[in-house]
Amino acid sequence: GCNIDEEASGQAIWDQVLPTDNSADGIDSPAIRYSSAAVYHDDHVYITHGYLYAHESGSPTWLDDTWRVLVDTVAEPRWQRVAGGEGGGAPDGTGRGQLVPPARFGHALTSL
Repeated sequence: GCNIDEEASGQAIWDQVLPTDNSADGIDSPAIRYSSAAVYHDDHVYITHGYLYAHESGSPTWLDDTWRVLVDTVAEPRWQRVAGGEGGGAPDGTGRGQLVPPARFGHALTSL
């Protein structure tokens, strides 16, 4: 993740606030993914669903997990799994009887 700061000159600059892959540090974090959705709400950035493409096998892994990270704090940001991650599999479009929406990609989020 990145954070936008404003320099004294008034120009915005990007600061990296989390490494791209922090699993080497023993910190649980979301998998790198394509076609996921993200939203900022109540000082958190949420990401959900999408897919991980395994280039070695040439096949996607559909993701059904949701993660959040607190970004407006002086403490070191940490990812937290909010829901999902148990299912995977290809999207079936029904979602009937599930507490977590089924795996999907190309969707959108909004904060109200």
